[in-house]
Amino acid sequence: MHAGGQGMYSSVTSGGEYVFHHDDAQPGVVPFRIRGNKIFSHVPAELVEVISPSDRRIKQDIRSVNEDDLMHRMLKLRVKTYRYTDMWRKVRGIADTTVRGVIAQEVREVFPEYITVNDEMRFDEAGFRLEDFHEVNKIRIAIDLVAAMQSRHRRFSYG
Repeated sequence: MHAGGQGMYSSVTSGGEYVFHHDDAQPGVVPFRIRGNKIFSHVPAELVEVISPSDRRIKQDIRSVNEDDLMHRMLKLRVKTYRYTDMWRKVRGIADTTVRGVIAQEVREVFPEYITVNDEMRFDEAGFRLEDFHEVNKIRIAIDLVAAMQSRHRRFSYG
């Protein structure tokens, strides 16, 4: 099925997954897919902006957070450098380069609320399958970093 644009195509798999690919994609690599309640981009996504619903009127039980606790917990997170496995690079269609990030299993020890564990992560066209696959919600980390910075600022501000 043609999804518009030159060389851009989409199809529906037997599992109900929508798969988008284009003529310039590496053979066997699916750049973008929609599965259930998730969108996967296996290539860098250039987004002008990401908007999240945040209107006060859709929220209840609003309370302040303990910024000091968040700061102390943030200090326990360790940023690492690493390279992805051949298996994961095949899924993503990416080069073998060193990147910086966190390890989900380590983050889970300090901030379990940032982690989602999937019973199975599977991308059949790439021959990829892992059980107990951990994902990190980096947006939640970024929001809590704001509170941690406010805590740090309050400690070192005079006035």
